[in-house]
Amino acid sequence: MERSRKRPEFRKGRPTLTREAIGRAVLDLGDAELTMRALAAHLQVTPRALYKYVADRDDAVRLAAGQLQAAWILPELDPHDWRASLSALCHTLLGLYRRHPAALRLAETTALDEHENTRRGNEAMRAFFAAAGLSPHDAERAWRQTIAVVAGHSEIERWAERATAHRGGTEAGLSFADVVEMLTAWVGTLRST
Repeated sequence: MERSRKRPEFRKGRPTLTREAIGRAVLDLGDAELTMRALAAHLQVTPRALYKYVADRDDAVRLAAGQLQAAWILPELDPHDWRASLSALCHTLLGLYRRHPAALRLAETTALDEHENTRRGNEAMRAFFAAAGLSPHDAERAWRQTIAVVAGHSEIERWAERATAHRGGTEAGLSFADVVEMLTAWVGTLRST
């Protein structure tokens, strides 16, 4: 029986370069300008070493997007308790965006729905809204609006953090609970029409 050799986790005191490590590094870079040179510097390797594992920048971004989507677990959505389920969905999404600030940038540059977990999650969200009493058209609108509202709030949070760090003090704004409450009210109006 032939055994496959496990790649060492560290070599010469540095983490071993893998496709998974490259994907994680893309997520870690956050708002930094993502170039192969910047990615290589972050991983403490040469750009040439990266090309042994990824074809180009887009391939590295696809790796990160796949890792991001594989890690996202949709909460259980109960159409009978749609308000609580919508709140849980919003908080889960916000948690993902907080853990991985580059997620929104990845969404802008990559077709995230290429990943099976994303397709499954999107279909589950549409089905949830439909089972909660929305027409197919409104279920699609509610799904898209939920993503947009949570993504928008995440960006506002990040902007406020940068602004307060720059100016000092605090920025007043809507709490996420307020945002979720407004989204829930909007979905409620869709259900009643």
